Amino acid sequence: MIGISPQGNSWKAAFLEVMQNFIFLFFLYMDDGNNNSNLFVGGISYNTTEDSLRDAFAQAGTVVSAKIIMDKMTGRSKGFGFVEMGSPEEAAAAIEMWNGQEIDGRKIAVNIARPLRK
Repeated sequence: MIGISPQGNSWKAAFLEVMQNFIFLFFLYMDDGNNNSNLFVGGISYNTTEDSLRDAFAQAGTVVSAKIIMDKMTGRSKGFGFVEMGSPEEAAAAIEMWNGQEIDGRKIAVNIARPLRK
């Protein structure tokens, strides 16, 4: 296995983290394409936490969920994440407010999240 030791529980923790990310992304993209309240956020600083991302986007409306995608091997942010807003209108407000702006010293890109290609 790549970088995961089968001794102890470290491989179990890594597996659970991968599954959590998979389940989150699965449900994020499961909608029928008419829900424009899921946002992709790119360029996230390694110092940004899910709580600080949620707090920032809460300025534009109700945040249903905020998830920063983490590298399973290093435990470090991959630099992107997803924010689900309460409505498409709040998502549009969040894009207007945050796209091209700085959070924790990094300029972020905010767009409607696109479904995975089949």
